Amino acid sequence: MRRSEPQRLGALLKNLIEEEPELAQGLYRERAIAFFWERFAPMRPFVRDIFFRNNTLHIQLRSSAAAQTISDQKENIMQLINQELHYRVIEEIRIF
Repeated sequence: MRRSEPQRLGALLKNLIEEEPELAQGLYRERAIAFFWERFAPMRPFVRDIFFRNNTLHIQLRSSAAAQTISDQKENIMQLINQELHYRVIEEIRIF
């Protein structure tokens, strides 16, 4: 589709995200994982995998001590990430 007037890329992306809520959810999930890595970089050697299923952040760890540390801080981690993104992307964190 050809438009007669040029539009800003940001405006086009905003419209696309508003029209496709699944796309917005996916972007927020990716940002949440990136923020987790940024904020909890010292935990990286202990994390085997991190992914979303529905609105649950799953964190697979290599160490039971790391699992206990993250488990003790689940609510704080969830609140920190959701506040950073200004969006409630994480409803639960599961550690395994």
